[in-house]
Amino acid sequence: MQLGTDAFAIEILNHRELFEKNFPDTYSIVKRELAVKMEDETIHDRIFGNWVIPLTTFRTLETVLDVPFNYTTLFDTAVKGMRVQNELAQESSEVADFWNMLQGFQTMGKCVEKVHYRIHYLKSFRPLGGKEEVEFMEARPILYASSG
Repeated sequence: MQLGTDAFAIEILNHRELFEKNFPDTYSIVKRELAVKMEDETIHDRIFGNWVIPLTTFRTLETVLDVPFNYTTLFDTAVKGMRVQNELAQESSEVADFWNMLQGFQTMGKCVEKVHYRIHYLKSFRPLGGKEEVEFMEARPILYASSG
């Protein structure tokens, strides 16, 4: 029998007592399992914590929920999801680091606009080494950095 999200939420709420009783111990187990699995990787604490909670919730209620997957499948999915999110967070962090560094160089006078870099507002541009032009709906700021 397939249930909608409302019916599924009600099904979960029917097991509140089981959840409240077992969640703390299950949380410790799941957190430890996940930490062991990810021990050779550097994962942001926030990302790690965000995956532990739903995994723990599922593991706590797995025996009473009728779903087409099990804890092992969800665990593997969580590991993949953590890796993807961590990679995206790292890329975002690297971009932020770049802009912070550029701003610091500007403040110290080591990087001067129109000498070391230029910003042009363009509707399209071709990146270095790119074969195709990138087009935008509206003009966007494009940073051109001097290599010398």
